[in-house]
Amino acid sequence: KKMLSLLLCVVMLCSTFCAASVTVFAEEGAYTVVDMELAEVYWEEIYNKKTIINAGDWYYAYDGSMPSSITNLSVCGYCGSETDIVIPTEFAGHKITYIHDFYFATDTVKTLRIPKEITDIGLPYNPYEEEEDNNAVYGAVFEGKSPIQDIIVDSENPKYSSLDGVLFTKNFVNLKYYPTHKTTEKYIVPSTVRYITQGAFVGAKNLKSLTITPNVEK
Repeated sequence: KKMLSLLLCVVMLCSTFCAASVTVFAEEGAYTVVDMELAEVYWEEIYNKKTIINAGDWYYAYDGSMPSSITNLSVCGYCGSETDIVIPTEFAGHKITYIHDFYFATDTVKTLRIPKEITDIGLPYNPYEEEEDNNAVYGAVFEGKSPIQDIIVDSENPKYSSLDGVLFTKNFVNLKYYPTHKTTEKYIVPSTVRYITQGAFVGAKNLKSLTITPNVEK
């Protein structure tokens, strides 16, 4: 009996140690939690301890351990085969209004469409900040492995607009992002633009000529 009791104690201790040293990601419904190696591309989500999951053709990031406890939900990637994709506006019964960091898209993607419901891109929109400083360092939102050539914004979106595949604020005062894989070699900044966000043209692979009008202040 003593030997049996000792053996049971050893088994229990081993089980406890294994449970403490191995991270187990649960599944809920059709949602599969992405393992940490695959999730390394989403460095900021990991840094902020966000949960990243794959559902269908999309990757989502949120605070919380399961879809039933989602907060701060955002879209962070695409793994389908379409060339023209529209950002989802709902997941697991939760509305999506936010693109935090769109780091990954398959090589087929050329056009990214932003619906009217998406009102925050990058850092959350702060109406109390100056126009030129809102959502700074925009380029980082779509960098990484996203081969996007054009961004098209729904005309009813209250915060953002697009022109010739380039992302702007609604009133075209702030140029937010010029897609890094855009094929055009020459670009003239519209005369309405007063501010160009930091990082807006970083990594533009094909751009050889950029004309900035005197109206640009910063």
